[in-house]
Amino acid sequence: MKSLNEKYALVNGFLQNYLLPVFIPVKRGRRAKAVLRKYSNKDKTKNLEVAMFEQLDVADQDLFLATLSFCGDGEQGTADELLDADGFIKGMPSIKVEVTAYELLRRSGRQTGGKDRRWLAQSLRRLSHTGMRFEGEKAEWGVNLLNYSFVKDDFDNPSHVRVWINPIAAMVFTGGQQVSYIRHSLIDRLALPSEAAKVLHGYLVGMIRAGGSRVFEIGTLVDRVYPDPAPSERASRKRRTEVRSALKSIGDLHGWTVEVERDKTLVSRAKNSK
Repeated sequence: MKSLNEKYALVNGFLQNYLLPVFIPVKRGRRAKAVLRKYSNKDKTKNLEVAMFEQLDVADQDLFLATLSFCGDGEQGTADELLDADGFIKGMPSIKVEVTAYELLRRSGRQTGGKDRRWLAQSLRRLSHTGMRFEGEKAEWGVNLLNYSFVKDDFDNPSHVRVWINPIAAMVFTGGQQVSYIRHSLIDRLALPSEAAKVLHGYLVGMIRAGGSRVFEIGTLVDRVYPDPAPSERASRKRRTEVRSALKSIGDLHGWTVEVERDKTLVSRAKNSK
């Protein structure tokens, strides 16, 4: 396995704009169930529904991006491995990632003991129980986020993990040669100290290309990190404080500069930023 600082998760526009935002900070013991989030473009010609059996959190996003970073190490399935039994989509490649639980946990920024292996199993279940329905002007499709299996060790914890991204999802996630990708640096992400910082970093990577800069309203960034309404004014103030702290943490990363003034922030990236 290559060193972690050589690894990136490549994310296309669909994932960046519509799927990554469903991963949000979740307080312990407050994970919502049966969550449905809807997204549409301005003229309502493209609509996405993401249905989660359990709300996905930022740690689940760590695992999802870590899995995507292994796609270059994985392989495409053969026609016989495609998931459509009727052959309707034969010839479309699936994505298969096969890796040890140790490698997947380390790339997700976690320890590798029994507690973290049990978390890995739970997170894989949450990701596989997440479904997507996309409706365009001339087509509609529905698919699960991913499928998985793992071999258990002597303590019934994951030892060897296989993840499949089925042909429809693979087509959407990879998009073909003409699709531009956004690189999410795992080493940068794992250096951030809070969930809010990770969510915000994932958003800013897509909004500011290397060598560019942009001004944001603090309130806009708060809404990106916490899409659900704050339950109280106190909670709202706390969220703003957490986002300001997250901005400071991102500004400490190599190649990033953050200037905060009142209710606005200027975020810049150097040309050689990750």
